[in-house]
Amino acid sequence: MIQYLLLFTSIACTSTFADAAIYITLVEHASRLELSPSAARDQFKISYPKAAKVQSTLASISALTSVLNLIFFNNTWVEIFAIALNAVTMVGIYLLTISVIMPTNKKLLSNETLTDVQVKGFLKFWDQKHNFRTLASTLSTLTLFVVYLSQNH
Repeated sequence: MIQYLLLFTSIACTSTFADAAIYITLVEHASRLELSPSAARDQFKISYPKAAKVQSTLASISALTSVLNLIFFNNTWVEIFAIALNAVTMVGIYLLTISVIMPTNKKLLSNETLTDVQVKGFLKFWDQKHNFRTLASTLSTLTLFVVYLSQNH
């Protein structure tokens, strides 16, 4: 029972992370890119800190529940692969964010004067890296969901 609860929690957190990332990619950031660079940066300063708290919490819980599942329960090879892949994906997303995306976030969040060209460049860079996060979390969700369905047949 606890094993399924851990797997369900991993799926719920990973899928919610992916859903939020898809929304940000397709709606929020796409709309932001249609604004003037100054307005886009202002909007980023408002929305990013809120989204970051949600996304980091979801990624952490997903990775933790995946690791706990692997440590404490016997799983088939397919389950081990999917659950480990999810843990690695969510930790990888965190590391990507900290090492690659965070310097851009800090520039956009700072009060430093940036030219319109710089702001557009940072937003485009952010978009490309966020798209990777979106794809990775979506694929991880699908992999976990397949494992969950295979356990309930």
